[in-house]
Formats: sequence, structure tokens, C-alpha cells
Amino acid sequence: MPKLSKESLRRLGELNRSRLKSSAGRPAVHRGIPNRGMAGPVISSDASQGFIDPPEDLPGQEVQTDSGKFLLIRRDLSDIWQAAERFVAHYRLVFERGAIGVDLDSLHPDLREFCEVDHRRLIYLDIETCGLSAAPVFLVGFQYLKGSQMVLEQLLARDYSEERPILEYFWGRMADCDAVVTFNGKSFDVPFLKDRAVYHGVPFAEPGFHLDLLHEARRRYRAELPNCKLQTLEARVCGRLRRGDISGGLIPKAYHDFVNTKDSQVIRNVVHHNALDVVTMSEVLLRILSGL
Repeated sequence: MPKLSKESLRRLGELNRSRLKSSAGRPAVHRGIPNRGMAGPVISSDASQGFIDPPEDLPGQEVQTDSGKFLLIRRDLSDIWQAAERFVAHYRLVFERGAIGVDLDSLHPDLREFCEVDHRRLIYLDIETCGLSAAPVFLVGFQYLKGSQMVLEQLLARDYSEERPILEYFWGRMADCDAVVTFNGKSFDVPFLKDRAVYHGVPFAEPGFHLDLLHEARRRYRAELPNCKLQTLEARVCGRLRRGDISGGLIPKAYHDFVNTKDSQVIRNVVHHNALDVVTMSEVLLRILSGL
């Protein structure tokens, strides 16, 4: 699907905006966001997006690269989220038909430029690492649209020696992409992946366009929400609470324990945490572009 020009997006947005806002297929949303002191969700209770449960075990298949092996976990979003079909339909309406619920001129230049990106050549990216600096990355999760399905891929290093193979696979995949969406990824995820690639001597190329959703979320929601952390956005904007999750501060220890014990139950909640972060990014972005 070729990307739409700015003028085409504007015309389609004008035509579809009123229909999109009244669509019965989209979750009902409060017209106003609760003020900073309120705890209620942005989305009404009857529009719950449902839980996304952690996997019972680690699915996936072993993949061989030039330097070694790793575990590739590839799943359709509909396999892990009951609301995925509705989400993907709404996503395609916005990105394929230009049914944007906001005036393009009201958007930040970064977001306006993003609207012109070929949405079939972009990924939503999140990583898990063993620390904040000079530490291995052991899990790379990214989501993309393939045909009529949203696909989630997670690259897991089952021990420290598999970091290089996941970097080789990821940067090879990035060569086929025009854009990447992250959450605080301009400061953390992408520089971290580049540093680790340099450390291992893995070739890499900068993404053509990088949208850091943290900045867009702050522009849209900072006046109405107590903070713009991803899990706050997930609860208050997407209407979904997490279960089976793990605190980010516990993730490095969980990975070290997994390497030492090879017990998949130790790492499954980390894989789940990463999946939730990636899915939430795409949903928050969709809601911003839908004027919610």
C-alpha cells in the first residue's frame, strides 16, 4: 500500500472524521479526561480492552544467524489479545484510509511527518536489558502490520552469548523498515541497540524516521493525567490494567535467574511485560491520531 500524501490525508480526514467519532465499532470514550487529581480511567468501564494474559510457557522457535542462535517468539496479536481484531480494524481505517480524527495542522511537526510514512514499513519497538549502561540487551520486541494482521516478534537471548545473534536479526530486520516508533526510545532503546551493535561489530543503519511517543503523549495528555508513564497511559487512555506483569526494576534479576536455572517460568512475565509495552504504544498512538 503506497503512502498517502499530506493533502490526501487531510481530505480523507475531513471526510471520515465525523463518521469515525460516531463509529459503533470503536470503544466509547469519555469526552473529557479526568483532572490530575482523579483516579478514574479515561475510557468508560463498558469499553474495557480486556486483559492480555502472559503465556503459559515460552512459545517460539530457535533461529540461527551467522554468529549463533536465539529464540524467536512470533505471534499474531489476535492470539494474545481478545480486542485485537477491533484494534487492527481501527488501525487500518486510520492508516490506510486516512480517517484521522484530528486536524493535521494541529499536530506537532514530528507527528505530521509520521502520518506520511508507509505504515507497512514501520515497527513499534521496545527492549529489555540487564542494566542502564554497558549491559547486555536480552529481549527485543517489535510489532508490525502484515496483511490484515498485526504481528508481534520477540527476540530472546537465552543466555549472554545470544546477544549478538538477536542484534544481527534485529538490525537486519530494520534494514527493511522506513520508520520506528518507541517510548523514550530516542534517549534509551535505539542508542542502546546501536551501542551494543558497535560492541559486537554488528552492522546497523539508522531508522529513516523515529517517532518517540513519549513526547507526543506528553503534548496530548500532560495537562489531564498525573504523569505520562506508559502504564498510566495504558490504564487511563487504553482502559486496560495489567496482570501477570513484573516491575521493571526486577527484570535484570529475573533474567540472570533465568540464565542460571533455564526455568522458563522465571522469564515468561518479562516476555509478557515487553509485549504489553509494545502493544500499548501502538494503541496510544492510534488514540492520539483519532482525537481521543
